[in-house]
This record gives sequence, C-alpha cells and structure tokens, in this order.
Amino acid sequence: MLRAAVLTLASLVAFANSACAQDTVDPPANEIARRHFDAGTEAFDVGEYERAATEFRAAYELTSHPDLLYNIYSALERAGQIEDAAQALEGYLRDGDPDDDRRSSLQARLARLRARIAEARAERAEAELQAERDAGHGGGDAPPSPTPAPVAPESDGGGVHPAGIGLLVGGGVLLANFAVFAGLAAAEDGNLGSSCDTTCTDDEVSTLATFALVADISWISGAVVAATGLVLLFVLPPEGDGATAALVPWVTPGAAGIAAAGRF
Repeated sequence: MLRAAVLTLASLVAFANSACAQDTVDPPANEIARRHFDAGTEAFDVGEYERAATEFRAAYELTSHPDLLYNIYSALERAGQIEDAAQALEGYLRDGDPDDDRRSSLQARLARLRARIAEARAERAEAELQAERDAGHGGGDAPPSPTPAPVAPESDGGGVHPAGIGLLVGGGVLLANFAVFAGLAAAEDGNLGSSCDTTCTDDEVSTLATFALVADISWISGAVVAATGLVLLFVLPPEGDGATAALVPWVTPGAAGIAAAGRF
C-alpha cells in the first residue's frame, strides 16, 4: 500500500503541476489537496482507515484524479465498509490507467467484494425477517410463553368403582386356579384308576382329594369375588377416592382359599 500511495502522490503532484500550467485548478486548491492526501497517508499508516478514506475523498473532490479512488478503496475495505469500497474500486477500474498491470487482479478483488456484499445483504434480510417473526410473537427478547400442561378434569362422581376392577381381576385369578387344579385332579384320578387293583387307600387318594378341594374352593371363591366386582362396577357408584380392596390367600391342613376384604 505504501508503494501505491507514493505512486498516487507522484501522480497527484504531476496532475497538479499540469493543472497549474493550464490555469484550470487554483494553486490554493492544489495545496489543500496535497495536505488532505498527506493526512490520509499518515492515517492509513497508523491504521485509522476511516479517517484515511475521508482525507483521500477530500483530495479527490478537489482534483478528480482517478488514482485517488484506489486509495479510497484500500482504506474503506480495511475499515469494513465494503459497499463503499466496491464503489470506489469500480470507479478506479473505469477511470484509471487502462494499462495498469494490476487491473486483472483488481477485477478479481471487485468480484470478491461483490460476493461479500451479496452475502451480507442476505444475512441482513434474514435478520430483519426473524425480527418480524419475533415481533409477531410478542416482540422483544422475551421467550415465547410455554404451552400449559393439560389438566385432568375433576371427577364428578361418575365412572366405575375402583375396587370393582380389583375384585374382577382377583376373581379371574381364582377361576384360572380352579382350571389348573381341576386338571391336576383329573390327571391324578386317571393315575389312580390304573394303579389301584380294586380300591385305593387313604394315602393313595390324599393327593387327589387335595387337588379336588383346592379346585372347589377356587371355583366358589372366584365366582363370589367376580360377582362382587360386577356389583361394584355396575351397581354401586364410587363415593370417593379412599375405596380399597385386598385379596388374602389362606391355607389350612384341610382346606385352602382366598379372602376378599376392602373399604368401599
């Protein structure tokens, strides 16, 4: 950039001298332009690119020298003002030296600048669209209100009695138990028929008697429990949330069964 600035300064001085000879530019204006150019170069060298661009523009407005457009472009690009930088570079490629050996590389720079400008505009458009969406949902940075969780409706006393379901299940278990022991009793009876010659002793029939007893108790208990569950489900309405039911198995040396107890 320093080399380019020196070349531009030499061109500016040559342009000013030519203009003075032709009396087309006032000498005071030339001197002011040189001061702006020097100030711009100093600002550029210390990294004050916005001020450098301002000084180079002031010199260009006084002289209209196209080489100053390159200086303006360089300062604006480093300042991050890419749209104005692209405009200055376009002016230099249009009005500057057509034999400049940097022309092809500068045209490539201009193409990259235009691509960056298009990308930046697309990002701004997306940001504006998102801002409009946020404004449509209440605006600001406030997060959207959470969707309330569904609330179960309060019971109005209808429905089925909760204990009835438990009793029906218990009745089904007892009836299934009846089927199992009835099958075991039938199998044991067949075994005894083939093993006993005439009559069987009490010890031989004890297993069959136990199976038969358990099957009978299961059948009777299952029927009672299931019937009670049906009554609770379809006849008695639920009166509160405290209804409970329990099934308690019991076994004695001579019998077995399941007792149903609860609070309805």
